[in-house]
Amino acid sequence: MSNTIQTYASAVEAGHIQEIAATFSTAIKVMPPGANQPNEGKEKTSMMLSTVAAVIDGYKLIRTYDAGDNWHTLLLEGSLDGTSLQIIDQVHIDENDLIDHVDIFLRPAFLAESLLGKVTEEIKKRMA
Repeated sequence: MSNTIQTYASAVEAGHIQEIAATFSTAIKVMPPGANQPNEGKEKTSMMLSTVAAVIDGYKLIRTYDAGDNWHTLLLEGSLDGTSLQIIDQVHIDENDLIDHVDIFLRPAFLAESLLGKVTEEIKKRMA
C-alpha cells in the first residue's frame, strides 16, 4: 500500500484535517454519498472529511485494498444515531502520489441525509 494511502487512512480515521489535506492534489474532487456533483478544493474537502470522524461514533478503519490502476479502497465503520454504518472510500492516486479523486459510499444509504446534516452542523460550529 502506498504511503499516501496509509497517511490518508490514518488521518481520515482520526479526523486530522491538515494530514488529510497533505495527501490531496490541488485538483482534488470528492463525491460524497448521495451527491450529484463533487466537492472540490483541498480546504473544503479536508474539512468535510475530517468532520465525519467527529460525528460518527466509534469511527474506525477496518481494512484497505489496492484495487489496481492507482485506485485504493478503504472500509470504515462506526455508528450514527445508534445505527451501525459502513463508509467506503474509493481513492485515486495521481502521478505525483497525491489523491486527486475520492468517491464515498455509505451503507445503509438512508443515513446519508442525517450524516450530511450532522457534518454541516459541525462545520458551522468549527467556522464560528
